[in-house]
Amino acid sequence: MTQHLLPQPKDLSLFDGTFSLNADTLIIIPAQAGDDALFAAHQLQDEVQAAVGLKLAVIKAYAPPRAENIVLLACGEEQAAAFGVEPVAIGAPEAVAAQAYALTVAATHIALYADAPTGLFYAVQTLRQLVRLHSQTLPALTIRDWPTLPYRGLMLDISRRKVPTLATLKQLAEELSHYKLNVLQLYTEHTFQFPRHPKIGAGCGSLSGQDVIELDGFCRARHVELMPNLQSFGHARNTLIIPEYQHLAETELLWTLSPAFEGTYMLLDELYADMLPAFTSTTFNADCDETYDLGKGASKALADEIGVGRVYLNHILRVRELAARYGRCTQVWGDILLHHPELIGELPDDVTLLDWHYHPADEYPTVKIFAEAGRRFWVCPGVGSWNTIFPRLYGANVNVRNFVRDGVAAGAEGMLNTDW
Repeated sequence: MTQHLLPQPKDLSLFDGTFSLNADTLIIIPAQAGDDALFAAHQLQDEVQAAVGLKLAVIKAYAPPRAENIVLLACGEEQAAAFGVEPVAIGAPEAVAAQAYALTVAATHIALYADAPTGLFYAVQTLRQLVRLHSQTLPALTIRDWPTLPYRGLMLDISRRKVPTLATLKQLAEELSHYKLNVLQLYTEHTFQFPRHPKIGAGCGSLSGQDVIELDGFCRARHVELMPNLQSFGHARNTLIIPEYQHLAETELLWTLSPAFEGTYMLLDELYADMLPAFTSTTFNADCDETYDLGKGASKALADEIGVGRVYLNHILRVRELAARYGRCTQVWGDILLHHPELIGELPDDVTLLDWHYHPADEYPTVKIFAEAGRRFWVCPGVGSWNTIFPRLYGANVNVRNFVRDGVAAGAEGMLNTDW
């Protein structure tokens, strides 16, 4: 049944024998362990109690009080030495070494080892799954595991559907963390309570700064990075239909914030100042996709002079500058720049491009464009659940599998699965 572990471990070896959990089994963490290890130990304790009805004791110790019937959690060489556990050479690439772990189930004990707290947390998630699969009698095995991509996440649209409650978002973060996804973004056009601009997002269930602060802490405890996300160019209709902001529209479509007006950047600066402090992540997704009417209205003269592609690029540079004031590195969707590939190389190195395609395909050649330009980029497939009664599962599976495969081969730093 170990083939049902999700995600599948990089290296798994099965041996003869089993380890049986019983009422006297101890979960032991080192005396010097911090809150991360204690939180993970309590997750394991809760899992065992839910699965087999046993509430195992969680203790801290300078050394294990006995050699058998114990579950040891050790993080780093110092803790491993205190517990008499050999630090495991896991062999993970440097980019994901902090997320790597080793798990050993022997007849006398279980040992979880990682060099960093995130890896230890992931080791516990795997052991929790083994308990679900095998109840209290676990097969003897060793697992060495690490992720292929440093960033693996979900972006949930909370602007064109019901805004989830805080309880629902916590449940989502819990599930993501259990399956070792480490990024959550909430796609936001207007559904945040901006103190300086209270009419934006009013009356539609918007999340407050207090909501986000609480969710951010909940995510951090589970090694999930809650990244801020706010549309900063196109898709601005929910703001531009408000009379006070209509003068910032590119055209009468009320779709794109016009770069022709300095007021656009004053507004974005104040929205960022209201929103970003609630997040601890230093990554900010400014979106900026599908600017259909750019260069066709207020910025037409400028677009005629320098080209609509450079108008777009200049806006991204301004957005990057604004976000940097608040200690954030910027992400933007890559669709517009794919129409102006000659400009991709002019982006600063700290801007990450999000390459999105949602259709099933045998290959996704755009990853090569960003890779050959030396860009940092993520691949962004989709779950296929928009404009439909039931998700298009086959197409979504092909899209996710093949797009991530091509992204990994081209050097993508992450994957952001999108649910619009």
